[in-house]
Amino acid sequence: MQRFQEIRLKVDIEEMRDRDYDVIIIGGGVGGLVCGDLLSKRGYRVLILEKNYQVGGYCQSSKRKGYTFNAGVVDVGGLWEKGLTF
Repeated sequence: MQRFQEIRLKVDIEEMRDRDYDVIIIGGGVGGLVCGDLLSKRGYRVLILEKNYQVGGYCQSSKRKGYTFNAGVVDVGGLWEKGLTF
């Protein structure tokens, strides 16, 4: 079952005021999506607001002119003992 679907629409503020939500999450990145999912599984009515047309935050990619671009971290090096970050 697909939990999230892309919805492209402009939000009618007056209409939103008539709806009841237990939790409103600002940001549809990984943290916001996971939080919303866990809360909804526990019966909370959740609204997730995202400014971009696609959710996922830094865990997404886009294509342009045949090339794929990652938005987030691609490689984290130096995590071994006595590496760059230790």
